[in-house]
This record gives sequence, C-alpha cells and structure tokens, in this order.
Amino acid sequence: MKIAANLKRVVMSEQPSSGDLFPTSMVVRRPIEFGIAEGNILELPLFVLSSREAKPRRGKSEATPYTREIDFGEDVTIDGELKRKKVRIVATEEYGYPTPFAARVLYAILNHAQKIYKSRPSKKNGSDWPLESQKIPISRFAIAQELGISRPSSTDYNNIYNACMALKTTTYEFHATWWDTKAGTKRKVTRAISLLDDAQVTYDERTRGQAELPLNGPSSTASQPQGFVRLGSMLYESLTGGYCLGIDLPYINALGQRPLAHRLYVYLSKKDTPDTPEDATIRHSENVLKLARKLGLSKLFRSAVVPSINEALEVLKQDLDVGEGPRRRFVHSWGYDGDTLTVEFFRDAYDQKKAADARAEREKRDAAASEEAGRRVAKDTLEQINRVLSKPPAAKSRGSAK
Repeated sequence: MKIAANLKRVVMSEQPSSGDLFPTSMVVRRPIEFGIAEGNILELPLFVLSSREAKPRRGKSEATPYTREIDFGEDVTIDGELKRKKVRIVATEEYGYPTPFAARVLYAILNHAQKIYKSRPSKKNGSDWPLESQKIPISRFAIAQELGISRPSSTDYNNIYNACMALKTTTYEFHATWWDTKAGTKRKVTRAISLLDDAQVTYDERTRGQAELPLNGPSSTASQPQGFVRLGSMLYESLTGGYCLGIDLPYINALGQRPLAHRLYVYLSKKDTPDTPEDATIRHSENVLKLARKLGLSKLFRSAVVPSINEALEVLKQDLDVGEGPRRRFVHSWGYDGDTLTVEFFRDAYDQKKAADARAEREKRDAAASEEAGRRVAKDTLEQINRVLSKPPAAKSRGSAK
C-alpha cells in the first residue's frame, strides 16, 4: 500500500476562495477540505449508522448487545502471517455505540485543534498534526460552533456530552485493519483502544451568556477549570505520524440526518485524488458488497445494499447549501458493472482549470524539449558534415601510376 496514493494532506493554499473564479452565488464547488481527520477513522466503520443501532435491545439468546464484530471477508499477509481483517467493538449500555453524530463531534474536536494551533505548528514531530499533546482544551460551545450550531441549547450540549462519553467508553480491537503510517503496514492486532481517553466539560456553558463565550470556552479558574478532551493514544500516534487527511466538515454538517451519505462521503473522500495533476476526470471502482461492509451496513445482500448506496449517492450528487460558503457537490455520476460500482467524482471549475494549466505546462515543456532535441540533432549533423569536408583527400599510391 502506497501512502502517497491514498493520503490527501491538508494544504491550506491549494484551493482558492470561490470568488477567485466566479461569484459565490454562481459557483458550485466540490467539498473544500480545509478540515482535518485521521485516515483510519475515515476508512473503517467505527460508528453505527442509526440511533437504534447505538442502543440495541437485548435479545433472548443474546448475552450482550453491546459487542459487535465486523468481518471484512478478506485475509491479508503481515510479516509472513495470514490474518483475517476484522474489527471488534465493545460499547457500554449507558452511552451505547458512537453514532455519525459522535463522528462529527470528533471531526469538530480535530478541526478546533487545527484552528487554535495552526499558528504554532509542531517542530517536534514535523507532521501535519499541530499538537504535541493528546490534551485539547475545548468546550461544548466550541464543538457546537464547529457543528454549525450558532446558539446551542441544553439538548445540544447533552448530545455533545453523550457523544464524547461514547467515544471515551467504546473500545475497539483491530485485526489487520489499523494502518500504521510509521511502520508502513497494517498492525496485526491492537486491543482495547478508545478514540478519546478522557473528556471533561464546563457546566457554566448553560448560562444565558453562552453565545458570548470565546471559541475556547470560558477562561480557566481554580473553581471552574476549562473543558478539555484527551485523544486516544493510538489516534494521536497516527495523527502525529502523518496520517492526516482533509475533510469538509461544513459539507458533512449540511448533509443533515443522512448518516449513510455522511459515511460514504468520508470513505470516498480518500479516493477522490488525481493520479496526475492533468487528470480532469477521477473515478473509483469497488465491489459493492465489500463496500457495504466498509460502510457498516447491517444487511449485506445486494438487493438491500444497492438501493441504500444509490440513495446516498443521489444526495452526494446534489448541490448542497453550506453555510455562507459556495454550494458543494461531491459526486458527478455512478454506475454498475455486475457487482462493481464505479463512482465518478465532481470536478469544479477550479479543478478543471488546474488540470488544463497542468496540461498546458506539460505541452510547453514537451515543445521546448522537442525544440532542444531538434537543435541538438541539427548541431550534430552540421558537425559531422564539417568533419567530412575538413578531412584531407587520400593520397594516391605510386603503384597506381601508369
């Protein structure tokens, strides 16, 4: 696996503002991925797709409904040992499994950390991730702002708190599925991993002045410490190792109550990368039943999978209003060849111009190289002619005279 082919690093200067090409009211952009996420979180189905799945009822023959195992139906060889790809998830009855909302909360935490520390990039690890500590100071108000909730209610705060607790109390066991960037391979087995090691909240956020709080939340005092979360050790290790990918959190927020569309976007966002700067058309193909496992769908037969994925793709094909920015579209089209799904990603005017500029630059270089090669051939030919002309005629031998 080549990380360079799958990693989309967050480069703030790569994408211009929408007004650089067309007025904001006219332009439609593909997702503007200025946010940050960790690659394994985008790749693996670590979040259930519905609230009903988050807190399942105990069946008569079921020992515990809060343990689930996802088998990807694939074997891989790591260090000469054949391993089955699967993830085991253990949640608590109090908070249940993390949902897509919990995933958004986690993205919000990472985005917030990126914003408050972007002026102080890490010199220690040299990666895209700006923090040198797992601890991130943050309030529920700051998380709500990242989620597009300008004036959060007590219900919003409770939902954010419960999401953080689900991220803290749920543990994961990864079998040949967690990518280790530093080692350049998947880990064989990693047990009892949580995405958050700790989360503390500030309770004065419920006051009437909550909308006036700064992004970081209230100032720390002896009696009222500032809220914080502490990233899980393996998540932090992966981020500092460089497995940082771009996402568009405002776009995810705009997807609303469409969990499969959200999950499909973050999974496919890793695939929406041109092989060369000249590529104006980008496609990704994958077996639809294998894709269903990676998305976390519970019904894995084709007659159920295809309509669900089609519905989600239809959402991603729409032009969505995203806050104050330009509208976004992620998917251009898709189709099936047997069980193989092929998705063509939307390329906006900026992408098309960038590809055209790359082609023009390459053609310019090719023309210059061809011209230079022609000059070298002409020079070599002229030198050869001059050598022939400057060579003295051969003297006649005496025996040839009569």
